[in-house]
Amino acid sequence: TPGSPTTTAPATTAVPTTVVAKQTIAVSYVGGTLTGGGRKTVVKGSVVTLQVTTDRTDEVHLHGYDIKVDTAPGAVAELTFTATIPGVFEVELEKKGVKLLELEVR
Repeated sequence: TPGSPTTTAPATTAVPTTVVAKQTIAVSYVGGTLTGGGRKTVVKGSVVTLQVTTDRTDEVHLHGYDIKVDTAPGAVAELTFTATIPGVFEVELEKKGVKLLELEVR
């Protein structure tokens, strides 16, 4: 209406948000049997957690990233990292020399 005060809503500024994908990959090597192996693909920039269960005292080694975590019989060993390097990387039980999986980052 004429003569009425005009109000304006405050301006809003869009704030960009970064959504980080998270992925958990579980694999086990018990009694000489591998479960959950093969090639697993993750998106570059995502946070990845490898959960490894084994009946051995050993070390899980993510080649290329050179990240390691010790294992204990019956316990879940977790290795969490940000997938920043593209490529295909072997995840291995180091002492036993068993390839658990191939991790493809793209």
